Amino acid sequence: MKLQVTIVTSRVTRDITLPVGNGTQTIKWLAFAAAYRAVHVNRHHPNKRDMTTLPLRTQLLPKDVYTEDCPFLHPYDIIKDTLADGQKVIVDL
Repeated sequence: MKLQVTIVTSRVTRDITLPVGNGTQTIKWLAFAAAYRAVHVNRHHPNKRDMTTLPLRTQLLPKDVYTEDCPFLHPYDIIKDTLADGQKVIVDL
């Protein structure tokens, strides 16, 4: 199962595809995985880095997770019960 995740920060918005295995994790896990990806994106490819790359030890905390149809996803909901494969999810950091 893969989700299309839009990561929204105060400075930049980034779209990524996030594999979530069989979807038995929680929405909270999804939010923290997106936050981790926001910091560590293109870390090993210096040519692909952009000016918004954060220091490696940065830890972002998610503020909100929602979809276009649902304004709030509960942190302890299971991904496969709440979202469909390929669905777009927005994570505010």
